Amino acid sequence: MDIFNEWKGYKFDSVEVINYTVLLSYPNKDDPNSLRLKDSGGTVLYESHIKEEPPLTDDEKKPGVAAPFNAYSGNGTVTVSLEIVVCVRAFLYPLHA
Repeated sequence: MDIFNEWKGYKFDSVEVINYTVLLSYPNKDDPNSLRLKDSGGTVLYESHIKEEPPLTDDEKKPGVAAPFNAYSGNGTVTVSLEIVVCVRAFLYPLHA
């Protein structure tokens, strides 16, 4: 409510608090997702870390705090037949070569 009270102090015509439920699936601690880059022979060239090390703040050490993850990304396996894939920036619209 601190933000609500601060915004009320700015004399906006109207300030509202609307409560809603966020539907978000959290990572499975027993079977966490990871990113693996493999060459054409299946050899793992890179594997992402499951956890950030070391925790940056005392709040990150608290039980129940989820490790950093891409909350709204899908789970799955992606295979590409290109020699090199570079992603500099993602957009909400499709890119065309």
